[in-house]
Amino acid sequence: KDMRRTEAALGKNTPRFCAAESKYRSEVKKHWVTAHSLPAGHVLCKTDLVMKRVHGHTGEPIELNKLLGRRLTTNVKDETPLTRTFVETTTWILVVARLFSTRLPRKALIPVAGMPALSHLFERLKQATSIDQIILCTTTNSEDDELVLVAEEHNVRCHRGPVDDVLDRMLGALEGYSVDAVVRVTADDILIDPSYLDRAVEHHFSSNAEYTDIKALPSGTEVEVFDTELLQTISSSARHPEGTEYLTTYVIDNQEQFRTAKAIVDPSHERDWRLTL
Repeated sequence: KDMRRTEAALGKNTPRFCAAESKYRSEVKKHWVTAHSLPAGHVLCKTDLVMKRVHGHTGEPIELNKLLGRRLTTNVKDETPLTRTFVETTTWILVVARLFSTRLPRKALIPVAGMPALSHLFERLKQATSIDQIILCTTTNSEDDELVLVAEEHNVRCHRGPVDDVLDRMLGALEGYSVDAVVRVTADDILIDPSYLDRAVEHHFSSNAEYTDIKALPSGTEVEVFDTELLQTISSSARHPEGTEYLTTYVIDNQEQFRTAKAIVDPSHERDWRLTL
């Protein structure tokens, strides 16, 4: 009864774990492990899993609903600690772009080595092997019709939404689809490194993070990975929707509430540079 009263008092935007609770969970957490050996292709059910403390196992415990009903991608032995890399997942790239820019007008269509800048970005993103689909998220403004034409030339699907609410555009692109994680890319970053993009996605799922970055790379070559559920949480919790363009800021400002991770960058590639439009 008291729990129901507390839920009513908190309202819809219920807080996540506080810092003390997160610390406690990290010290005594248990992980889902396999109850017996299972073959690749097996669809996980409750009898396949048991929760145990696993000495030396890093990363956060995976939620049960992210395992049940999922198909294994590899053979696993009994008492194997499971991460999301063991099961089938769906990851999309959402490219956020619009032509309006006061600092560098129409920069997404600036010719670079014989192609529009946006074309270079699409071709680099297609080299990533961890991605199921690339979507252009642009606005309903007529001036952005040109961006849609470029996307169509590269067989990239488009979603159009509000001018001032980037997150609304992103969630609109995902509506009606079952997508586990999103790689957020801006059209400014035409030198995205596809191999590091794959590394970030793999690290995101292996650590059961809600948000993963790889920001030790030069700015403009790195990406960010968001769980779809995290984007939905931000949408329902952010007080100023027009500020959701800066999703990273929201996550960092509230990082005690979220599971964040940083993918490893080779020391020879760490640079405090900006390689972006």
